[in-house]
Amino acid sequence: MSKRQHNKKPRRAAPQASSTNSARPGQDNHELGPEQLGRIIAHYGQQLEVEPLANTPGATHPEIENIRCFARSQLGSLVTGDRVIWQMGSNNVGIITQRLERTSELAQPDNRGQKKIIAANIDLIIIVGAAQPAANYHAIDKYLVACESLDIEPLILFNKFDLVSDPEQRDEYLKTQTNCFEMQQHYQDIGYRFILTSSVDGSGIDELKAIMRNKNAVFIGLSGAGKSSLINHLMPEVSQAVNALSESSGLGTHTTTTAKLFHSPDGGNIIDSPGIREFALWPLTPQQMASSFIEFRPFIELCKFRDCHHTREPGCAVKQAHLDGKITNSRIENYCRLLEPDDS
Repeated sequence: MSKRQHNKKPRRAAPQASSTNSARPGQDNHELGPEQLGRIIAHYGQQLEVEPLANTPGATHPEIENIRCFARSQLGSLVTGDRVIWQMGSNNVGIITQRLERTSELAQPDNRGQKKIIAANIDLIIIVGAAQPAANYHAIDKYLVACESLDIEPLILFNKFDLVSDPEQRDEYLKTQTNCFEMQQHYQDIGYRFILTSSVDGSGIDELKAIMRNKNAVFIGLSGAGKSSLINHLMPEVSQAVNALSESSGLGTHTTTTAKLFHSPDGGNIIDSPGIREFALWPLTPQQMASSFIEFRPFIELCKFRDCHHTREPGCAVKQAHLDGKITNSRIENYCRLLEPDDS
């Protein structure tokens, strides 16, 4: 059992239905068809595109097409990935009557600093990084903290620096490869999965597909890390649809947060939008921040003070673990940096 499996927080309970009997104005209950289970795969203004369970991979009735639906106002905000109960109404327009309990929520601050949920029921967050010109441990730790605080499994993935024919670039290639391998070992020692892929020779892609199978996954990472290239390699239609979505919104590639769910031919799903790819960390308390560094967890309860911030307090077991070599320098430094308000 890995360190992360040993230290991870318990997952939430299985989904349960939360229902309402209020009918949508202009649509009486007796006018609606039977209740059906579905999943929201896109959001278009007031309408949502719902995929009936019979239309999911491996289903018994694949001929059923996706349905445009309205949602009852009592349900509140619905997002891509939500599992819902819907009924067919008039003119082949469905009505969403219930939302099942979410197993996870992908949320980030909006322009006013308020919580904005952008996708639901995410099983895997794939953190895409780049090791050139230097490995950015701080950025990776920031994304890992976000994953841990949301209680969603992370996977770290680096696109390997591809082989070059120019001898003058060989030193840069070797340096970058060394960065990749050093960072991979660093995070594997902590307890995280870390894989290397190549868009040229295809190495690592089969491993990635196996990890993604039967999961709802999102890709996040800094600009230029290669998220678009990787997603395009897996599913070309995703990038094409996301680019079209960004153009139609007029908001630009870094601010569009409307997400769409795509089925991978190898199993599993990708929920994607430019806004998700530039995902930001939600502000955390010092206690939440410390708990999101998984190797801190065995030592937090051993601190002298219950409200210890693990910075300058006496009797801090986390600081002692760092001195004993059980916590690396970069992790303790990045923890302290992320505690600063301007860095989160």
